Amino acid sequence: LIDLLTRGIIEIGIVRTPFRNSHVQCKYLTEEPMIAILSPKLDWNPNAASVSIEELAQQPIILYRRFEQLLMDTFAEYGLQPKIFCKNDDARTTVLWANAGYGVGIVPASALTLAAHENLHTKTIREKKLRTRIAAIWMKDRYLSSLGEKFLEYFSSSF
Repeated sequence: LIDLLTRGIIEIGIVRTPFRNSHVQCKYLTEEPMIAILSPKLDWNPNAASVSIEELAQQPIILYRRFEQLLMDTFAEYGLQPKIFCKNDDARTTVLWANAGYGVGIVPASALTLAAHENLHTKTIREKKLRTRIAAIWMKDRYLSSLGEKFLEYFSSSF
């Protein structure tokens, strides 16, 4: 989307942090935590509502590639090497595979609604760096249509 925006093909993009581009302006929605999602059979502490990076490093991780660099950097800061079970390119796949009991998925909290998850336990990850938010982005110093301006007003006030 950032490439399409840069090339002038689209006027506004909706992306999730983190992203890199100093040539855009942003309006952000509320920040949300990353969560660990897992089947009851993999839940080593069913009564806990949150989990640490150290605990996650001991589990088979289903890695959503969108957050691979962020997660690997965070584990590395703690001197940890996670046990990656598999990688995929879609948050829905992460939710479905975690629901099937293949490992512990790590996704933004709002991604839980993207796919069936009747078996999942969820735990907030206790790490400030593992927070994300959705942003509307547009190019700095580029004309923004009145429709684009209205969309940004709606985006900021409705979510």
